[in-house]
Amino acid sequence: MAAALFAYPALLMISHQSSLALGLALIVSLATLSIAYARRKELALFNAADRGPVLGLLVFLQIAVVSGLAWQAPFWWITNYERLLGAFIMIAGIRLLKPPETAFYMGCAIGAFGAGVFALWQCLWLGEPRAFGASPPFGIPLASIFGGLSAVLAFLPIFADPPGLTRPGRLLLTAGLIGGVTAAVLSGSRYVWVTCTLLLLWRVGRAKPFAALLLLIFIVGASLMVPMLAGRWDAAMSDLLLYSHGNSETALGYRFEIWQAAWAAFTSHPLFGIGPTGFNAWLIARTEAGLGPASLANFDHAHNDLLHAAATGGLVQVFALAIAFWLPWRFFHRINATRSSPSARAGLMLIVAFLIFGLTDAFITFRIALTVYVVGIALLVGWAGVEAEAVRARPAEGKS
Repeated sequence: MAAALFAYPALLMISHQSSLALGLALIVSLATLSIAYARRKELALFNAADRGPVLGLLVFLQIAVVSGLAWQAPFWWITNYERLLGAFIMIAGIRLLKPPETAFYMGCAIGAFGAGVFALWQCLWLGEPRAFGASPPFGIPLASIFGGLSAVLAFLPIFADPPGLTRPGRLLLTAGLIGGVTAAVLSGSRYVWVTCTLLLLWRVGRAKPFAALLLLIFIVGASLMVPMLAGRWDAAMSDLLLYSHGNSETALGYRFEIWQAAWAAFTSHPLFGIGPTGFNAWLIARTEAGLGPASLANFDHAHNDLLHAAATGGLVQVFALAIAFWLPWRFFHRINATRSSPSARAGLMLIVAFLIFGLTDAFITFRIALTVYVVGIALLVGWAGVEAEAVRARPAEGKS
């Protein structure tokens, strides 16, 4: 199981075989499920502490499945959510088999480093304007997803900071950070750049606030001097200027128009929305009515997780999305406040990253991003339980 949990993030950004590694981890967990259940008290399975994150994700996935069935969504769309119910079984597998958490973080670092190498190859050797990763599952339209997940893989082990790492292990984590940030920068996605900046400041600022301030000054200076970065920020300012003069056919202009359309969908159908796959049809209807440029018909999501949930699923889906973030956050925050926990630190970082991504993209609606979030939370909840068991065992050992 340790090999599978290492291979999944290591292969995620550059190979389709990552799903096979994830499937292997699930199969191993299924094979040991009966043993894990028999030892549930010993392994701290199904306890009160786990109910929050498990319930949050379970409700989120189940509401999506029920909504898909009610609106007769395509089978592939429903299975995107239904298949992830198996992620909870891996919690039991981790509690029983206790695969080393460090193996997962090493896999993340290698995956991030590989993404950086892949991005350099695409931009410098192939001459692509933006790094977009292997196609499929990414491709040019999903360059931002490639950049975002590269950043997640880069920062997860840095925030976890697992104890007992040797010098080569530390160097690997650093290489992963450099590789992941490189892929994020070359993806050309501005919201991914902002996320990387905020995560860096958060990580450094916890112990060294002055160093974080210097880092911020350096990042701002680099973004103004490096041609690729400066060009993208100039384009954003140009988009804003054009939009203020009535031209919405720009990258930011499309987002503003899509956000207005999503809000209109929500206010028209506040309880259940317009259906999980109905957003494109809604945009087409609006453009035919003269409400927005015709190019909006090419989009199928709201470029914002909250607005997309509100438009397609109404208040019901907004509630599901909120608890899918809030309950895991509360779980990891409570652990992090009471003891040093690599899994809790990594879990908090994962949630914050996805929240930032979701401000300007419907990030969690993409299959690969949804999988990373749900599986990542489940794995980290599993390891948090292993850590708690080890903490409880120490006083007992001292008494004996």
